[in-house]
Amino acid sequence: MSPADSHTLLAKFDELSNTYLREEVEQALEMREELTPPLLKNLKEMGDNPLVWTIDMRNSHVYAALLLSHFSEPAAHALFLRAFAIPEELLVELWGDMTTETLPTLLYRTCDGNLEGIKQLILNREADQYVRCAAMEALSYVVAF
Repeated sequence: MSPADSHTLLAKFDELSNTYLREEVEQALEMREELTPPLLKNLKEMGDNPLVWTIDMRNSHVYAALLLSHFSEPAAHALFLRAFAIPEELLVELWGDMTTETLPTLLYRTCDGNLEGIKQLILNREADQYVRCAAMEALSYVVAF
């Protein structure tokens, strides 16, 4: 694959596919500085308008989440807290198993030692039960690591 710019990568990530975009992810990993702002914007937009993302069948938020977590980007932490605090039916549609399988790591890798957001999520009785459990698991990661 030829070198791509951030817009091309984000557009490719947005396409629903059963195939993991390995080459595109490898390129994205080499473009941390250039990609971080649009990835953050992407995650914010999804958290602000999850219904639109569901209707449009967008997928780039998944790659944004994974890349920002890999980058240990602290600015993504509050966006994760917001993006996973959406109504349950949209949560399942947009995030699937990531809520239980990946969210603890996303929260842990981006918290930058600040546990307040994770604690608030645990205590939020209106948040999805699996999201709250994931936040508890993230808290256990902090203790373990």
